[in-house]
Amino acid sequence: MEAKCLGSCPWRIYGSWKQHEATFIIKSYEKIHKCSRTKWYRVRSAALEKLRGSVEDHYALLGPYVSELKRKNPTSLFQIVCDREYTGAPPIFKRIYIGFYALKNGFLQDCRPIIGFDGCFLKTFLGGQLLSAIGVDGNNQIFLIAWAVVEGENYDAWKWFLGLFFDDLQITEGYGMTIVSDQQKIVRSMEESELNRVLEEMAADSPQAHQAFISIGLIFFCQAYISTNCKSDNVTNNISKTFNGYILNARSKPIVDMLEEIRRLLMQRMYMKRVMIVKWTDDICPNIRKKLEINKEERRFCIVIPSGNLKFEVQYMSKIHVVNIDNRSCSCWRWDLIAISCNHAVSCIVWMKDDPDKYGTSRDRSRGRASTSSSGRGRESTSSREVEPPHQPEEDQEGEHPTLQEMTQVAVEWQYLVVECQFVQAEENGVAQLFENEISEFNAYK
Repeated sequence: MEAKCLGSCPWRIYGSWKQHEATFIIKSYEKIHKCSRTKWYRVRSAALEKLRGSVEDHYALLGPYVSELKRKNPTSLFQIVCDREYTGAPPIFKRIYIGFYALKNGFLQDCRPIIGFDGCFLKTFLGGQLLSAIGVDGNNQIFLIAWAVVEGENYDAWKWFLGLFFDDLQITEGYGMTIVSDQQKIVRSMEESELNRVLEEMAADSPQAHQAFISIGLIFFCQAYISTNCKSDNVTNNISKTFNGYILNARSKPIVDMLEEIRRLLMQRMYMKRVMIVKWTDDICPNIRKKLEINKEERRFCIVIPSGNLKFEVQYMSKIHVVNIDNRSCSCWRWDLIAISCNHAVSCIVWMKDDPDKYGTSRDRSRGRASTSSSGRGRESTSSREVEPPHQPEEDQEGEHPTLQEMTQVAVEWQYLVVECQFVQAEENGVAQLFENEISEFNAYK
């Protein structure tokens, strides 16, 4: 079997099957090309169209494809949005939403209540973007919940996607869900004193950036104010970026092939995770086990002073921490936030001659289903004659927690704030026209 370029280009490859074996051998190969790059692209496009079909064929298949998805998954949510230039004109594809019931149910029952939203570009000549909602499972790994193909990452597309997503999952106003959206790089400070110090440094370096950050609202971005219900310390959108890289090859395919490739990747990933967890003999998930073992090693640097009523004062390096075993809390805030016993808590549990493995949440377990649990920053005080460690900060007032609508709106405003900053910089460099559409859309939104 031989293949070569037409004309004067010397590129050539020759191979044949090995006798009595299912092996194909390349016997000669001339890798030098002298034909133009545009010719390569034309040949590649023709070959891909022959293998996969034309773009028109794929968009024509979307209707039957979604109908088949609905037939096989009657409890799932799939929706196509089309535009028409005028009455009676043929429909023009605009958006499609994919939400499998199995993924939704798996997230609601067994994953941490934290969702990352992000968008990535599609690599076909028609463009478009893929929006995704990503959760975090009990092993602190990504768990895709739903995704959509839209015309672009704009306010209208995000509003449509989030509306379908929240309605499908029946997520209402409350404090049970933590949302991490695109463009957020949340301050990592866990204690308010440390947060104030970081803010002072930001104000000294850039007063404009400090003022913009404060105007958005610290409660939306800072780890010190994250609700402990999410049981996760994720403060970036890395969970979404990981998924974008995971489907990198699929994003260059026509739309039906891309959607099928994503479905197959998820089906294979879920099967491999299921096989892994069945073989796992420990009661605690692998990644959680690693963190817990590190904390067990670091407990040797802790000095435990008991107070009574399952309360302890722990000296670690040059800092003093207060641990309340009954409330599953520590003044370092890590046990409250991620539900994995910190080294201070582990030292107290070992002092009690108890097993630190028992002091986790059901979401960290490799067996069983997760049940809904909530945890606040409050501390119940009890009158006692024993000398007790200082009280930790009181519970946040209900009004200080953002609603779901506020969180969604702030995420969109933060995204366009970044675009506005890029516009100012581009205006200085003489390329402001690149951001005119985004700025006009932002002004219309405001």
